[in-house]
Amino acid sequence: MKRWKLISHLIKERLKLKRGAEIGVWKGETSEYLLSHHKKLKLTCVDPYEFYVHYDTYHNLGQYNAQEKLDNLCAAVRNRLKKKFGERVRWIRKRSVEAAKDVDDGSLDFAFLDGNWGFKFVLADILAWEPKIRKGGIIIGHRINSNKDGKDCVKRAVESAFKDYEITDGRWYWIK
Repeated sequence: MKRWKLISHLIKERLKLKRGAEIGVWKGETSEYLLSHHKKLKLTCVDPYEFYVHYDTYHNLGQYNAQEKLDNLCAAVRNRLKKKFGERVRWIRKRSVEAAKDVDDGSLDFAFLDGNWGFKFVLADILAWEPKIRKGGIIIGHRINSNKDGKDCVKRAVESAFKDYEITDGRWYWIK
């Protein structure tokens, strides 16, 4: 199941999910799918589009091997989403933990964490975004079996934060 279909399913299942955030927007496919299929959804899109040493090898994204290319990608995705969905899209071009400071606690129904999959980054994302989720809301994550910086780094981070989470088709989620 594609990541956006799982999120879409959870939105439909819980019906009251109308405000969310996607952390790690990249090409905007998940954001576009969710906004297209959920007409009342307002989505905060978070991604720094920031090049760093080993970015290419870490993400295996050879065509985005310079900051200028990431800037162009960011502009293209932002313009496409804003043109298509207008005020339903809020854009924050910052690293996840910094961006979370711009979002009120308890204001989100869900957050989809799909940024850097290293252990310390996943754990930092969870800790930064959990307060932003209202009671009954959901945190959803991608690549539970990722081994970017060691064995099961995403899974270890999730287990460090939550004792009661679910796994569906390689994605994890936790209900507050």
